[in-house]
Amino acid sequence: MKIKNIACSFLLLFLFTPYTQAQLEDNINIALIADRSSDLDKSPLVSLLEVELSQKDGIRLLERVAIDKILEEQQLSAAGLLDRNNAIKIGKLLRADAFVILSLENQTQESGDLIRVRLAETAHGLRLADFFEQPDGANPQQAATDVIKKIQTVTSKINQYSEGTVGLIETGD
Repeated sequence: MKIKNIACSFLLLFLFTPYTQAQLEDNINIALIADRSSDLDKSPLVSLLEVELSQKDGIRLLERVAIDKILEEQQLSAAGLLDRNNAIKIGKLLRADAFVILSLENQTQESGDLIRVRLAETAHGLRLADFFEQPDGANPQQAATDVIKKIQTVTSKINQYSEGTVGLIETGD
């Protein structure tokens, strides 16, 4: 009888553990993905974003190596994650709650290049934010701070949205 109770307890524990530790702590697992085709993944801005996001309360940044491995296995690039079905599929594989996808957008000579930042939640593959930021070569720290503020504004809504209490947000500059 005692063994049966223990087995039932483990079964119940197993059934209710699909929630990640991050979800139990109200953290959001974020995969930061920078477009490799323009070498954006090697820019100081991306490094600053990784460091600062990993230090923010409520955010757990996923390892770049794990992200790259899954994308390579699935033969996807950052652009492929913009497809809703791919976002859901890769989100499940990575156990990511959201993707922050960075790409370099060529603009006119007057404005120079801009970094496009898109944030998508992975449960439904919906884009929650889409905005542009100046890379600000002289001050990448300020550009990183600006991007993080916008990301945090949206990520604070992800847990609320997953509980069905908040609508979607689409931003643009």
